[in-house]
Amino acid sequence: MPTETTIEAAEKVIATLEDKRQHLNQRAIELADERNRIAFSAHVEADPKSRKRLDAINIEITTLSSEAASIEAALTEAANRLAIAKQAEMQQADRAAAEQLRTKLSRFVELGLIIDDCFADLTSASVEMKAVLGEMHNLGARSPSHDQLRVLGTLALRTALLATPWAKEFEMIAPNQRRSFKALVNGWNEMLTGNIAARLGDAKQEERAA
Repeated sequence: MPTETTIEAAEKVIATLEDKRQHLNQRAIELADERNRIAFSAHVEADPKSRKRLDAINIEITTLSSEAASIEAALTEAANRLAIAKQAEMQQADRAAAEQLRTKLSRFVELGLIIDDCFADLTSASVEMKAVLGEMHNLGARSPSHDQLRVLGTLALRTALLATPWAKEFEMIAPNQRRSFKALVNGWNEMLTGNIAARLGDAKQEERAA
């Protein structure tokens, strides 16, 4: 069974005291009504039975009044304890949230460093990619051209940015214009591989003819 919390216990105490106060108030009303009915007989007609009952009512009303005052005091204290319990629970919940926040903050910082590392890799890889393309041209490759790498590479970069939280900060591109570097290099690789194979085949034929 679940353990009763301090707040639940305090609320039960208040409910019990409220119930007692309600019963006391109801009893006080009943006694006041009865006193009104017999007061004339007791004081004017000197009816002994009415006098005796009136004395008993007055004693009980006095007792009820004292009891009601003590219940009010108890209710005040119970309300204070409930407020303290709620404050303690809020502080406990806030501490738990702070612990979670510390973990999330650590991960947030880590992710920022990862993004910076990705940018560093992007910078170094793209600079080297451009340099290697120039060397490929010197070795006889006609495509892709530097303009193709620039234009299609820009589309690939913008496509990748569409998947980030900052997508709306950049100009949108149509679905049919979206690219990825994987698709680009795979396409260029397929085209150039055939050209390289043909060139290597020609070289072997020349060796055999010699």
